[in-house]
Amino acid sequence: MKKSLLIIICFLTNTIIFSQIITGTIYIKKTNEVLPGASVYLNGTTIGEISDFNGFFELNINNITNTPVIISYTGFKTIIIQPKDFKTISKIYLEEASNQLKEVFLGLDIWSRQKKLRIFKEEFFGRNKPSLYCTIANEKDIQLIYNSASQTLNAYCNKPIIIKNRYLGYKNNYSLTDFEIKFEKNENDYSIVKRVYTEGYSFFSELNKKSKKRIIANRERTYRGSIMHFMRSLKESKLNENNFVIYKNRWPVNPYKHFKVKVLKSSSKIEVKTKTLSVLYNKDKQSKLTFHLQNGITEFSIDNSGNFYPPKALNFSGDFGYRRISELLPLNYTPNPQLVLKKQYSVNKTELHILH
Repeated sequence: MKKSLLIIICFLTNTIIFSQIITGTIYIKKTNEVLPGASVYLNGTTIGEISDFNGFFELNINNITNTPVIISYTGFKTIIIQPKDFKTISKIYLEEASNQLKEVFLGLDIWSRQKKLRIFKEEFFGRNKPSLYCTIANEKDIQLIYNSASQTLNAYCNKPIIIKNRYLGYKNNYSLTDFEIKFEKNENDYSIVKRVYTEGYSFFSELNKKSKKRIIANRERTYRGSIMHFMRSLKESKLNENNFVIYKNRWPVNPYKHFKVKVLKSSSKIEVKTKTLSVLYNKDKQSKLTFHLQNGITEFSIDNSGNFYPPKALNFSGDFGYRRISELLPLNYTPNPQLVLKKQYSVNKTELHILH
């Protein structure tokens, strides 16, 4: 019997506040000395700074209010500052990190590293055109453990995974916090992927100082019809104008009979009272939204970047769900709706479950 593939990708987010510039000073906890050269960035964006000679940093978050600030330095534990704490940032203390590897149970890990790495990259990047243009600069830093008893493959990395995406023209320093592939046996006793869970933090930077026309087109192609595009359109009540058609029970409906949109200062509050809705983008890309109703209602917020909170408010399947790390765009990506694109590439539609 053919089974659908379950994928979970989580981008950690938190509550909404309205600060636009945050500042602080970074110290080494053990010695109380200031720490220059630490990386400070807004998760999922190209917005980042390095602490100066006095350990001081200043970060303009540009109205992106649903994502945390990450502070990291090689050899120290990463600090995650949630949006609710932005206004109280003053002094940040970094602790030294342990480089101890995860324990491997001999006899249970029967796969070669080559096999584990191949499977990891297939599920991490996805099996699409952009994935063919993605490489990892520090593969040796990734620890991979297969447990034959539980049929799981886990990945760990004490350093950011350095992803070079030549399709989108970005370098993505991805701090992996959790990765697991769960396998099951099919009727022929072969191991197949049942579900995948990926969780981490991203910091994007340009691979080249000036992006080529091909890269600009690839970014716009990836953006159009994406979850980010959908959420931004929903926030602005422009679903129809941006070629998103909402279906209920296979019939097209007025989206705003099901989505109640309340515009706030730097976000919009969305209220939904139905369990499932389908989305058709540009008469081509089909997706399904499943909402987690509580007392007959689901509520979530969308900030100016299209990032929404809480991430567990809804699940995605179809085209929305198919997108993986290789198709990630920064939250502060600016689209170009006037750009004329050539025919888009086709991808296999696999059912996924994403927590954004």
